[in-house]
Amino acid sequence: MLRYFYLFTTFLLFFLVKNNLSAQKLLIVNGGIFGGSDYANVAIYDVTNASYTVIDTIFVNSIQDVYIENDSFAYVAAQDSIIKYDLINGDRLAAAAFNAPSTVRLKVWRNKLIVGNWYAPFGFVGTYTNNFRLFDKQTLNYLDSIPQVTKGAVDFVILNDTAYIAQNTNDASTNFEDAMGYLAVVDLQNNLFVRNETLNTQGYDLGRMILIDEQIVALNGVSNTISYYNTANPSQKSTAVADSNADLQPILAGACIYKDTLENYFFPFNDAIGRYNLVDNLIEESNFIQHGQTVPFSTAFAYTVDSLNKLFYLTKIFYAAQNNNYGVVYNHQGDSVATFPVGYSPEVIAIYDVKTPISVQKIQNKVELSIFPNPSADLVNVKANFSSLQVKNAWYLYNSEGKIIQNGQISDNFQISIAHLTQGIYWLQLAPNLPLQAIFKQ
Repeated sequence: MLRYFYLFTTFLLFFLVKNNLSAQKLLIVNGGIFGGSDYANVAIYDVTNASYTVIDTIFVNSIQDVYIENDSFAYVAAQDSIIKYDLINGDRLAAAAFNAPSTVRLKVWRNKLIVGNWYAPFGFVGTYTNNFRLFDKQTLNYLDSIPQVTKGAVDFVILNDTAYIAQNTNDASTNFEDAMGYLAVVDLQNNLFVRNETLNTQGYDLGRMILIDEQIVALNGVSNTISYYNTANPSQKSTAVADSNADLQPILAGACIYKDTLENYFFPFNDAIGRYNLVDNLIEESNFIQHGQTVPFSTAFAYTVDSLNKLFYLTKIFYAAQNNNYGVVYNHQGDSVATFPVGYSPEVIAIYDVKTPISVQKIQNKVELSIFPNPSADLVNVKANFSSLQVKNAWYLYNSEGKIIQNGQISDNFQISIAHLTQGIYWLQLAPNLPLQAIFKQ
């Protein structure tokens, strides 16, 4: 149960005009509620003014991946569909659907969108030959598949004109283990299968991968091993047991391994986000971010890293009570510094930069705010000092889907009745330049 707490916050507001600085936005892709009418949606959270806007609804109940190209376009993998969005104005640009409800990984290479599928369509018998597909990135028209990629392409990396695709038995009853983890190598320039590269017999569940210089590093969660493959010298390959204190938990949806500007690698292990030396196979900092999950950490969250501002954005998902979902922002010391709305099943998120003509003119307007009791079952008191700040004359309360459900007049002291609301998290906005504040309904 959430404890009562007082929220005291001092905001420094920046009025920004003229120079070119970089603003941040967070793309939040929700999966909805499986089997219900709460469908997936795509939302943008503007870090600058703390606004949450749903730009599209996708009529499926599952989300697997998002790929952002040049901070301008987003490609979303949603069950049996791929959708492309313009991140500047939020428009849907193209969509493709096909009989393979398992799209799981996306990347762009030149003019192609590279798509990995997880498993064959339900009821399919025989060898499935559409696990690795190529689409036109502009129109999302289907171009080709590589039929020799016969197992689920749950992850792949691209180096120059070559794709290296993790291959494992796509049988959930064996936890997707294979007797040997191996890589399928594909020439993307000519759409040709080149060869399979087998790793040693410890490399069962060849998993989420990252490219470090010319070396592929794979996190293998089932066998708790890390595999290494040198693309420049294929004979240099190995698999080693992870650091003895590490329980690897690579997530399937969205990105898994992040590198910051200091060459630190972050990913889930030991029910937390930790910092790991992937080159030397050593834990550098365990439990860097302890997210406080009530279910296994690796199955109930998404995360992304803002390397520019050294911030981590994580979602907290309560599958049995989706109104309780919310996001948490952590700094580079692992401390929580803010929260943000997320919607239902926010399983994929990604940060991107927005270039706008802005400059700093003033940094001295302060607002002191307290919200209590929080959580509450009926009334919430809001106290604030707005004497030095021009604000709109109304407050707005949003639900977890970003819809306005209540509003009223702002004063230095006012109350909000939440007795009629269902249990969960709601978001209060007092001014366009102020962050949304979480209100917890018991």
